[in-house]
Amino acid sequence: MKLRRTAEDYLKTIYLLSQKTEVHGTYIAEALGVSKPTVSISLKALEQEGYLMRDENRAFCLTEAGLKIAKATYERHQAFQTLLEELGVDGKTAAADASLMEHAVSPESYEDSPLRGWQKERRRTGMSNAMQSFFYGLAAIVFVAAIIALCSGVKAAMKNY
Repeated sequence: MKLRRTAEDYLKTIYLLSQKTEVHGTYIAEALGVSKPTVSISLKALEQEGYLMRDENRAFCLTEAGLKIAKATYERHQAFQTLLEELGVDGKTAAADASLMEHAVSPESYEDSPLRGWQKERRRTGMSNAMQSFFYGLAAIVFVAAIIALCSGVKAAMKNY
């Protein structure tokens, strides 16, 4: 299922916030840098779509479907950010670019990409051997270059919007 970028951002933010505290609209607004009324509207839609619910304290909790999407979005973000940082991009820029890239790639493409294999290998071994790193890194660079080109087109289109 293809979700809107905004929905993925909200679900990922709720997931990350829930690791630390109960999640309320105010925290989401602060984390995303949007107004509370905007958050309220978006959360109501996500709740109606079955991605989140409220607990007895009126805190937002992800449903199984919402959690699956949030984790997948966060994994893509982490993979892109890690790769960019390993290529020498500073952390702040890598995080900002990864936020664009995580939405530019479908979950299906990400699962089939060399970047996913590289990420799995890094988790499994901690540090892969030089040849594996080189192979996965090279394949991932090509993959990321295609994503950057796609994101550049999105940025250009957004300027005209």
